[in-house]
Amino acid sequence: AFTVIAGARELTVTGTGGRSRGARFVCSSTSSIRVAGKGYRGQIEVFISGGRLTVVNLVDLEDYLRGVVPREIGYLKRSEIEAMKAQAIAARTYTLALLGRRETHGFDLYFDTRDQVYGGVSAESRLANEAIKATKGQVLVYNGKLIEAYFHSTCGGSTVNIERSEER
Repeated sequence: AFTVIAGARELTVTGTGGRSRGARFVCSSTSSIRVAGKGYRGQIEVFISGGRLTVVNLVDLEDYLRGVVPREIGYLKRSEIEAMKAQAIAARTYTLALLGRRETHGFDLYFDTRDQVYGGVSAESRLANEAIKATKGQVLVYNGKLIEAYFHSTCGGSTVNIERSEER
């Protein structure tokens, strides 16, 4: 366990191994890493950006999807696994299409509705993991390029063509 305290220009990390100061830290563990009570796979990077503490989960794409798919489509029944597979493909495509677009922020995607809702390990489900594994590497392309696979978790019973919604 360790504590990160943000100063004006640097971080102070205090833990069982002592105390360290720096502009950026990457934390690793052989098990999930807990941040504010939630578990995450991969590594956690902590840095100051725009005077604020930024925490980024550095995670493999397929592990990232494990924390996204259930949060976006819900916890479905086995009879609905094809819907989960479609969600996994859409979420994978969206992720890959947006890589690097927020480089100036120090991360690729927001963890909330600005991009995809990501809940880390606590969001995972066995059925979603199965759907992700079954579709590994599958993405949506048009004219040889990844599409921006926009989707939403709820529609209130109706949808509008994206071109029409941009005109408003």
